[in-house]
Amino acid sequence: MNKFIRIILAAFLAILSLGLAGCVGSKDEVPSETSTSPSNSSTDSTIYEQYLRKVWIEKNWDGGDIFYPIPFSLSITDIKEEKIEGKFSIDTVADSDYLLGGFTGAIQNGKVNCQFDDKSGNKGNMTLDFLENNKLEVSIEFTEKDPIYRAENGTYLFRLYNLKDVEKSLDAIKTYSIAINLFWGNVNIVAVVYNVDKSPCPVVFLANDDGDILYRFGGAFPNGTEIKDILIEDINGDGLEDVIFISAPPHADIYSDLDAVHFEDIYLQNEKGLFEFSERIEKANTER
Repeated sequence: MNKFIRIILAAFLAILSLGLAGCVGSKDEVPSETSTSPSNSSTDSTIYEQYLRKVWIEKNWDGGDIFYPIPFSLSITDIKEEKIEGKFSIDTVADSDYLLGGFTGAIQNGKVNCQFDDKSGNKGNMTLDFLENNKLEVSIEFTEKDPIYRAENGTYLFRLYNLKDVEKSLDAIKTYSIAINLFWGNVNIVAVVYNVDKSPCPVVFLANDDGDILYRFGGAFPNGTEIKDILIEDINGDGLEDVIFISAPPHADIYSDLDAVHFEDIYLQNEKGLFEFSERIEKANTER
């Protein structure tokens, strides 16, 4: 092969190599699947909507007790721009009765650095890392702590509290459910009953269609009863829908047995979409 042909062949191979490199570079890049946090350059609260107004519990809870024996639970109540607010509890599920503490902080680089304190004098720092698949990684460091609590410094993985957890707890079973549109959106009021010393005891939650628990109605419903009916109406005329829970013993027929006694527990809704217990009325069915 003479020198001229070798030069032409080398030039052809160089052009072909550049063309192949251009083809490889023009392929769509596959995004990394290792990123776990929402965009850290945005302060748009909509990207955090999936984390808002739900109850988060420690991942390894086994569902063995409805009153949650594992340290820490929390609820993120508000995210505006880079600011975040929420409630937390130690040794209890973060519901209306047990929201004993609060935290505030700021979102930076997809994480939340915040401070917390509660009514028992516990104080400290907390970091929330928003993970995919409905998970939160929460690092907690106490600066002041009441020694009666089992909670310890450390990093915990949190998941959503779900009605399936409640159903595991003491063989609780769903007895009544009704859909309602609230500040939370389209949600369900779900009543379950579990047995305490062989006596039924009702508990009522707000939950979304996936069964994720948003809120628990506070107070104790009458022991030995279950929820038979739920009425939605504006009781105090403030433009917000309130709720009346009608409960009676499991075998009582509140619709046909005029001699049966039932209880009406009235909960009034406030501007934050939460419900405050107002009063309990005991009635005979003839008074309905």
